[in-house]
Amino acid sequence: MKLTREEAIRKHREMWNWIAGETEKQKRCMDKWEYFTSHGITEENLPNMQCFCCEYTKSEPCGKCPVIWGDTLLAACSDPYGEYRLFTEAVRNDNWRISAKYARIIANLPERSET
Repeated sequence: MKLTREEAIRKHREMWNWIAGETEKQKRCMDKWEYFTSHGITEENLPNMQCFCCEYTKSEPCGKCPVIWGDTLLAACSDPYGEYRLFTEAVRNDNWRISAKYARIIANLPERSET
């Protein structure tokens, strides 16, 4: 799957807003797999690292991600204090309110300026 920067950001926001909205609606933790399944995305067309931003950057350093994941250059999933890690912990602990909160934060991360 080849994405433009704009498509990657749009798909990133759509996915995370869907996760937040469905979590709030169903009052249970939703995850990326449920988004992919509900949108017809299969193993064959799954984005790199299950992330549209990672699909866009491919093997570029995480500092090239089109959204800003805080003050760190670590990958979002590698930052032990980052939004993604807090989201996954909430899902693991079955805390749908916290899960939805962090999914919404992730959906609205600011864009990195193009270089």
